[in-house]
Amino acid sequence: MPVTFGSSKKDQYDLFLTNCQNTLSLAMIRKILFLTILCLELGTSHSYAQTASKSDNLVAQSLADRTVSFDYFGDRVAKPIIWGPDAGGITNSGIWDISTRYFGAENVRITRIPAFPGDSLVNGNELSQWQKDWILDRLNQVAVSGQKVQIMLNPDGADENDLWYRQDWSRYALLMKLAKDYIESFGHTVVSITGFNEPDPWCAPATIYDDCHLFEACKNSGYFDENMRYYRLIYHYLWGL
Repeated sequence: MPVTFGSSKKDQYDLFLTNCQNTLSLAMIRKILFLTILCLELGTSHSYAQTASKSDNLVAQSLADRTVSFDYFGDRVAKPIIWGPDAGGITNSGIWDISTRYFGAENVRITRIPAFPGDSLVNGNELSQWQKDWILDRLNQVAVSGQKVQIMLNPDGADENDLWYRQDWSRYALLMKLAKDYIESFGHTVVSITGFNEPDPWCAPATIYDDCHLFEACKNSGYFDENMRYYRLIYHYLWGL
């Protein structure tokens, strides 16, 4: 800022204020121009959060066609479902009477009955009287429905009571065969062999491996034809095939 010598202090002060105002105005103009140019540049350019890599080649896929065609006038295949109360757990004739009334006697078509492995086989190849009595108890409950039904035969729960059978799985296969023959002597039909109850670690601590051993022994025994079906049990539900 130039200073004029020989002038009064007032004149020098006025000149100083004038020069300061001119300097501030010029700075303000420069600032406004800079902001204007910056806004124009942002409005016409693109910004990216990161630089795309060469592997950035994702392509949006179209939705899969999940249409299921159905011909109302085509040939039909009947797949009936049959029902029945469970006789595999703790049950009694009263439960079966109520269940039969609920389903309708004509609709009770299938149930589950244990083979009761609590005793070892008599002479290694016969059901004990205790086993026959328990199976007959369940068949008497089923009789409330007034008709012959299909039976899903299961080995009950795996515990210390069936240790003799699990020491040699061929014994279990023979037990299932003898129980099947005894049940069918009353006019019912055994259609499948199921796994151990649940399994429930509190009262029936079986595992998936126990089921596999049982099914493998039954299939290799030659006691059952190819139409015999094998199922695992996962908690209780109404049986329908």
